[in-house]
Amino acid sequence: LHNRLSLHKRRRLHQHLTLHNRLRLHQRLTLHRRLSLHKRLSYHKRRRLHKRLSLHKRRRLHQHLTLHKRLRLHQRLTLHNRL
Repeated sequence: LHNRLSLHKRRRLHQHLTLHNRLRLHQRLTLHRRLSLHKRLSYHKRRRLHKRLSLHKRRRLHQHLTLHKRLRLHQRLTLHNRL
């Protein structure tokens, strides 16, 4: 009787575990799919953002550089005036 019960228990436990495994596997797969989809979407978003940002960056960089040039020019002039 004990053996039969343990066998039954083991079988049920095994079924339960396999169910768990299947669920976990399914979740993992769906998660993976969702992530990959998200990655793909975010890639496009990032590209669009990147373009916009790069334009912004370039403009700011240009401003920054022109500021630098002006400063250097100013320094050179003041230096020249001092001499």
